Amino acid sequence: MGRHSTGVTVGKRAARHFRDDLRAARYAVLADSEQYARPLQALERLGRFFRPSAKGLGELELDLLALGKRSPLGSMLTSQWPEIHRPLPALLELLREARNEAMHVGARARYLTHHATEISLILEDALERGMSTVADFMVAAPLAAELWQPVSHVRHLMLANSFSFIPVAPGNKRGAWRMIADYHVAQYLRGVGVSERRRRLARPVKDALASRALGFHPATTVRADAPVAEIVTRMGDHPVLVQSSRGDVVGILTAFDLL
Repeated sequence: MGRHSTGVTVGKRAARHFRDDLRAARYAVLADSEQYARPLQALERLGRFFRPSAKGLGELELDLLALGKRSPLGSMLTSQWPEIHRPLPALLELLREARNEAMHVGARARYLTHHATEISLILEDALERGMSTVADFMVAAPLAAELWQPVSHVRHLMLANSFSFIPVAPGNKRGAWRMIADYHVAQYLRGVGVSERRRRLARPVKDALASRALGFHPATTVRADAPVAEIVTRMGDHPVLVQSSRGDVVGILTAFDLL
């Protein structure tokens, strides 16, 4: 990324780090509303990357505004759609006021979370400027099921992590990766009796796939250094697995990651 008007720069690796930090904080609040301070803390970490000696949001505002202007969410769209996209300076002011409250409970905590989330979405988009490869957007080290594990484990991974798809690792290096969707598991486990469902939950993934009772998609694989512009047209409605130059699976990429 280039130099901002405030005289700060963000390299690509740092941009990815802070983008992921902001995103993780948003997800934490979605999972647990008591984590309302997480987005604010992520914003402050980003601001202090520019200005390490700063104290409070007030001293970080100029740098965050300069970064936010790199995104249309923080510039053009605020004038074209002001009733939908509030200006970043106003959001920062609202956040600072909420931050200075002695207690954050009930509606006040929700306002704090809402404003921090809006700001995070703008800054995440700004940090992604210049990112163009699959590696810039993928989720690294994805969870995967093994052929020897029971179908119950696939179900657990999906429900515990809110996943719609789970990759299934091949039994050997020459084998093909598969992608099991939530509707595959639902079709496999529902519409049968109690005893049959119990049997199917305990059945190894390998056997369930071999019987064709459990459906799957052949996994689409892409290189980590592939341009996103080329990959997005091939994604369809399920994720792609990301491989290193040695063929190891190092990540997973969904359409949601590219929004």
